[in-house]
Amino acid sequence: MGFDRTNSARALRLPPQVTLAHLPFAPDVATQVRRARLKGHPVMLHLPMEAPDHGGKPGANVLSVASGPVKLRRQLTDILGRFGGYTGVNNHMGSKFTRDRERMDIVVSELKRRGLYFLYSRTSGNSVGAAAAADAGIAYATRDVFLDHEPDRKKILAWIAETERIVRQTGQAIAIGHPRTATMKAIAPWLAGLKAKGFDLVRLDALLKRAERKNWRRFRRRNNFGLSIPSGVFALVRPCTVADFDAVLSIVNDGAEAYRGIIPEDRWKEPYMPADELRHEIASGVSFSGAEAGGSLVGVMGVQPVDDVILIRHAYVQTSRQHRGVGSELLTQLIAHAPRPVLIGTWKAARWAVRFYEKHDFGLVEGDEKNRLLRHYWDIPDRQVETSVVMADPRALREIVKTPLPPREDGDDGIDIFNL
Repeated sequence: MGFDRTNSARALRLPPQVTLAHLPFAPDVATQVRRARLKGHPVMLHLPMEAPDHGGKPGANVLSVASGPVKLRRQLTDILGRFGGYTGVNNHMGSKFTRDRERMDIVVSELKRRGLYFLYSRTSGNSVGAAAAADAGIAYATRDVFLDHEPDRKKILAWIAETERIVRQTGQAIAIGHPRTATMKAIAPWLAGLKAKGFDLVRLDALLKRAERKNWRRFRRRNNFGLSIPSGVFALVRPCTVADFDAVLSIVNDGAEAYRGIIPEDRWKEPYMPADELRHEIASGVSFSGAEAGGSLVGVMGVQPVDDVILIRHAYVQTSRQHRGVGSELLTQLIAHAPRPVLIGTWKAARWAVRFYEKHDFGLVEGDEKNRLLRHYWDIPDRQVETSVVMADPRALREIVKTPLPPREDGDDGIDIFNL
């Protein structure tokens, strides 16, 4: 996705379960990704890797076997930071690079650090990509079918038939293709008719989550430890769409109950967030992601890009799902994909929220510097500036916060509900 703008736009009209992989150096890629997410599509980063036909000169924007570990990690930091909002990575080309175990270990270790999955496009029979991902313990999958290696309609239809055969035989299949005219014309009607054939079209990340749950069940049976899987560990974090509006509103107002008596009386209202206010927030550029468990949203986070930072404006967990790791999963996903430094505003009296963020390596900003940040990046009244603090992630502490912070005292009460 990204360079063929016409067919990339057509891909946005496919069912929202279709995962869209974007090349990091495409023009206006962040805008294209935002449009895809607003349509409900999960997004991957299409990571360029060296192939034999590069002739040993893959270019600066392609991961190369000639790169040493330091250079390779620097490249990964640059490429993976080109846009945010993606939950996984798949390889673009790479039949040479994915045969190099040392370098693939570096790639998957970075994906693991960021909480990303890896979809291997299987460009070489001698690849170690899947083995490296498995050994690193990250969620991964290998594609089953390449629909349009040859962009011929008849051949694409034949590969579609092969996809259906694999599903009937094994229960599932992962098919990949390009945003090409022939591909779009072939797959659009096919996807629309899947339900009538008895097939379910599912998101790739949901499929990986389901595989993780299955692996946990196998682990428990094999070891007989009697372990219980922590609720929330397998929550799916996804972009919220227009259809989620009522659920987001409900979670915000339900989660805000934890702040009753903490938020100053002159700043509290019933309901805490009316529907019109939520609509205004979204119209002002706040985009929400949600943690989904059991098919329902259980937590939400609203973020807003402002100047050179990302603000976490709203973050709430359903009362019945608090203390189960949902807040941590939402925050971890955001930090992993944030293309800019991250700032959070929260109420000064909500000490448990401050400790939660400190547990995730945010620093507490107070005093004049806190006031400066709140007045520069937020549009809030003086009373709210007075009763709030700012939390800054490590990058924001280096690049945005001007006053050095005193050393913090470690502490953790295990609470994971949080709020702007």
